[in-house]
Amino acid sequence: MEDYHVVRVLNSASAKYSGLTITASQITRVHCDPPEITGSLEHQFRTWARTVEYTRDQFKAAVQWGRDGCRLDKLPPVAHWTLADAISNPGSAVYACRKACAFQGKVLDPFFSEIASDFLLTVRATHAFPKTGMRTAVVEQLAEHADAILTASRGKPSEVDKILDAMLAGASYETGASPFSGTGGKLRVWVRPDKWADGSGNGNDKVVIDQVTWEGARIDRALYKSTNQVVLQEMAAGRVR
Repeated sequence: MEDYHVVRVLNSASAKYSGLTITASQITRVHCDPPEITGSLEHQFRTWARTVEYTRDQFKAAVQWGRDGCRLDKLPPVAHWTLADAISNPGSAVYACRKACAFQGKVLDPFFSEIASDFLLTVRATHAFPKTGMRTAVVEQLAEHADAILTASRGKPSEVDKILDAMLAGASYETGASPFSGTGGKLRVWVRPDKWADGSGNGNDKVVIDQVTWEGARIDRALYKSTNQVVLQEMAAGRVR
């Protein structure tokens, strides 16, 4: 997918700007998967996914990072993937940021990253909460809040709080209970629907992290997603010429 977009930009640039000719181009492919995903690592991942929760401030920080363009120099320390702290040999499975910034030495939580890039857009499209039992009227109201954030030049932090309030409120759901409600006011982590394909290519229809069946292909994607965004940004400046 990334290769396609690079080639498309090169071709469109040469066609759009008079006198511009692309004489040479090169795509460097970066492999971000760990060399091996062991049974022990899969077990540690599933244990982490069953128990992980975000504070409201952490969830809002993810949304704000997305509003900041998901730039590495804007990545807050709360985006650290706590799974990395439980792995006996993290260097063989995850990648710690090397750039001199506030996030240096930390590992990007792929679900923090996904909230940053996709949460508001998915909420605005009314596709964020399938099979949660969220009431239709609430889904539509949250779409309006997301749109207000996305269309405002500076964003509207209060609108993010309104979305989180609704996600945690039992009254928002037909069952009377929120699947996102964690301990002490924390939230169970939101997962983008249909994006996490299993080994058969079937996407996830659950959007709460502990309700997703985590196995090989999905775990592989989480490790890849954690690494590629950091590595590609670290390498970008030295590869543009």
